[in-house]
Amino acid sequence: MKLTQEQLNKATTLIELHLNDIGIQNQYTLLSVQHQPEHELIYVFSYEIANPTFKTIVQIEYNFAKENLQSESSPSFSWMDYKKITE
Repeated sequence: MKLTQEQLNKATTLIELHLNDIGIQNQYTLLSVQHQPEHELIYVFSYEIANPTFKTIVQIEYNFAKENLQSESSPSFSWMDYKKITE
C-alpha cells in the first residue's frame, strides 16, 4: 500500500501535537521520515529536540495500519515507540 502525502502530513501533525502535549513546544525539528522495509505501513519520524543546554534525537515509530483502525474522535498514542539517542 502506498501512502499519500496527505496521510504523511496527518501523521506529522498528530506526532507534533503529541510533542506539544508533553511540553516540547517549538523546540523540535523534523529531521527525516523513513519507511521500515520489513513492515509495509510503519514509518519512523526522527525529530531533533534542542534547547540551549542539550540536544537529543527522538525517533517515533508510526504504524499507519493501527492508526487506520482507530476512531477519528479518539486518537491514541500508545502505539508510539520512543527511542532516545542522546548526542
